[in-house]
Amino acid sequence: MQATPVAVPLDRYDGAVLFWEELGGEASYVWTYLQVLRHAGILDRISGMVVGVPRDIAGLDASPTLADIVLDALGNRDIPVLGNVDVGHAGPRRAGRASARRGRRHLRAGSRSRSRR
Repeated sequence: MQATPVAVPLDRYDGAVLFWEELGGEASYVWTYLQVLRHAGILDRISGMVVGVPRDIAGLDASPTLADIVLDALGNRDIPVLGNVDVGHAGPRRAGRASARRGRRHLRAGSRSRSRR
């Protein structure tokens, strides 16, 4: 969506942790998607990145690796990256929302109860 007229406003990414994963397709698609985020200025605003376990992505069995692709997109930005995480299609699916904003509802890990913070 970021390369379209209905893109999310950039200030919404300030301090955010970007969660993403890819299912199917090719390694070149992942590179392209990350470059769109870089050129849109999103990678300059996030404070961290969580990358899901890659599934059925052609071209990741050789060079460049997924780590190479991510590091290329990040360039010299000092952003912590947590990779190979069971999020999205790879791991057990569980409804919930990750938010650090005050006043939002949080779903506690390992719990089905909601708390108001």
